[in-house]
Amino acid sequence: MIVWQKSSRTGRFWPKQVNGHLSKRLCRRGAFEVNAEVTMKTLAIVDKLLAMRKSLAMLLYRTRQSVNIPKTQQKPVLNFQRKRLAELRAASEKNLCSF
Repeated sequence: MIVWQKSSRTGRFWPKQVNGHLSKRLCRRGAFEVNAEVTMKTLAIVDKLLAMRKSLAMLLYRTRQSVNIPKTQQKPVLNFQRKRLAELRAASEKNLCSF
């Protein structure tokens, strides 16, 4: 979410990212006064949704991290198990051929 701010020197507008408390940044004077109440309620909903999104994004990030860490830690174990399985397969084939 961003707000457009006007530079006092150049008179140009530039975007500034806003995190939380969006309804406090609402302009309630002049032509904006007519829809101020509806806009404030809408911004309150958007603020809650952005907070929920941030929370879910962190949960997703933590879940991905918890899944990726065991994969890297288990690689030597998996390689050993694959090697052992190949040895057992070769031994069983050798035993079958000896009969």
